[in-house]
Amino acid sequence: MPFIDKRFESLADMPLMGRPRNEIKEGYYSSDYKKYIISYLIQENYIEVLGVLHETMLPERHL
Repeated sequence: MPFIDKRFESLADMPLMGRPRNEIKEGYYSSDYKKYIISYLIQENYIEVLGVLHETMLPERHL
């Protein structure tokens, strides 16, 4: 999904721009992009993308 690369770069530069998703699992964050939800963890020097889900998918089931 090359169209989402810019969002990945933005999240890597400002990882706290996403919202905490501790209700899914401690330390998870997510950010919406168009019809997708990017789930990630904040590491020391990078973000670890856990998945990119369509907005109709439940993160609790697919991560």
